[in-house]
Amino acid sequence: PVVVARDFNAHSTEWGCRPRQGDPQMGNAVIGWAAGLGLLLMNRGSAGTCVRPKRESVMDLTWASPSAARIFREWAVVTGSETLSDHRYIVWALSPRTPLQVPGCRPRVGSRDLPLPRWALSQLDSDMFRAAVLTATWHLDEVPGEWDTSPQEGARRLVGIVKSACDIAMLRSHPRRRRAAYWWTAAIAELREDAVHARRVYTWARREDEDAEKEKRGYQRARIALKAAITEAKKGAWEQLESSLDEDPWARPYKRTVGKIHPRAPPPTESLSPQVLEGLLDTLFPRVEGCPPRLPTPEDGEWAEDLGVSPEELNRARKRLGGRDKAPGSDGLPGSRPWRSEHVRSYQGDIKRVSQGWGLPPEWRRAKLVLLPKANKTPDGPLAFRLICLLDEAGKMLERVIADLLVRHQSSNG
Repeated sequence: PVVVARDFNAHSTEWGCRPRQGDPQMGNAVIGWAAGLGLLLMNRGSAGTCVRPKRESVMDLTWASPSAARIFREWAVVTGSETLSDHRYIVWALSPRTPLQVPGCRPRVGSRDLPLPRWALSQLDSDMFRAAVLTATWHLDEVPGEWDTSPQEGARRLVGIVKSACDIAMLRSHPRRRRAAYWWTAAIAELREDAVHARRVYTWARREDEDAEKEKRGYQRARIALKAAITEAKKGAWEQLESSLDEDPWARPYKRTVGKIHPRAPPPTESLSPQVLEGLLDTLFPRVEGCPPRLPTPEDGEWAEDLGVSPEELNRARKRLGGRDKAPGSDGLPGSRPWRSEHVRSYQGDIKRVSQGWGLPPEWRRAKLVLLPKANKTPDGPLAFRLICLLDEAGKMLERVIADLLVRHQSSNG
């Protein structure tokens, strides 16, 4: 994938400039250059990227090859921020998930992937969770046969009950916000707000008066004060870092150096190109022509209660799921701690109907694929990754129940 982003100093209505603004020959030359290379324009909207005293224009362009355009996730002009320059900030990102729709570029199939909900398990209120589950299931005990549903419907109902109880008993966790710059202070934040306000006042004043000298000088003074404060803050932060070398060399200086040498890498699925990722998945999960072989359907017989799963077996499986340090499954629900409640009866009935031949719910067969890179392996094939498939919590419990039954059967029968 190739991305070309810079100030092209060219005007054209193709990227949002007003008609008869600037010299059209330069814009036509840029269009011809991009068409010859097969590049696609990623600019969105008509917000100006270059702000001059008397006008705004769109001169900062972002071009992408078709392979890069398919994984463009975002493109936007930041209009409410002071950059200490004539040009505004432009935010854009590449990701195999949720690609930006580009005219003339077909999106990748199955590329949309919404983030899973996460909860702050440390704030779990067990009593509130138990009360929420009881409130959601009390009517099932009052109506005869309400528990006796198909495994598919029971699995969806079970996940819905647990998600609602999690929302009631604990807060959802959100990704951590990006840390501020090491030199950022409250005083600089205030000066930045003053500079943004002065720029807006100057912009509005130009519409009434082309000169607006008073507002222009106020904006210039605000920018100079902001620049001076940033320079002084950077100098002070660097001197403080140097003075801390003798006090504790393994503290901030060491961590900062290691962070620069070994930056945090994105997940393998984010860094791999779509073609390599699709080839990797085709190798790990080859497509089989026709129907795969299936086990014969068991003959109808009389059901015995000892063939089912007891609450004790479910509790043992639940304890094996782990605690707060375990990764959530494909449904985003946390591990074993919230599963200590009365909805085990519903899950027990679902497993019973699965054992009776009703079929396995598709939710319990769906997994979240995780690729862990192996040490000293170049990411050029399936042997360079360790494969993990994360089931949802109900699927994990079923897997744990089956594994325990097999172990006990082999131990007793040899």
